[in-house]
Amino acid sequence: TPDDFAKFVGNKLGIIPRYCVGDRQIKHIAVCGGSGGDFLDDAINAGADAFVTADIKHHILLEAAHRGITLIDGGHFATEDTVIEPLKSLLQGKFPEILFKTNHFSVIR
Repeated sequence: TPDDFAKFVGNKLGIIPRYCVGDRQIKHIAVCGGSGGDFLDDAINAGADAFVTADIKHHILLEAAHRGITLIDGGHFATEDTVIEPLKSLLQGKFPEILFKTNHFSVIR
């Protein structure tokens, strides 16, 4: 259900999400790390039942509710931070001569 999915997202991201409940069960999900409110139409057109992103303005939440999609605002940091370690591993594999550190968001050569 939309409420169960919002709780799941909140638990995974370690946050209390702000969200609107859509009018259907969650089967297809669109995700955009960081501020993705401008992509609501894209998520709907892709067939998503829920869209997880961040920095959602109030009028976008209202639009999502009107259009029947569950929209979850997981917070800017939480929705971007989750990709840092996998991205670091990918980059480290492609550029082994560079040491990537994620705790300071800097690259050390």
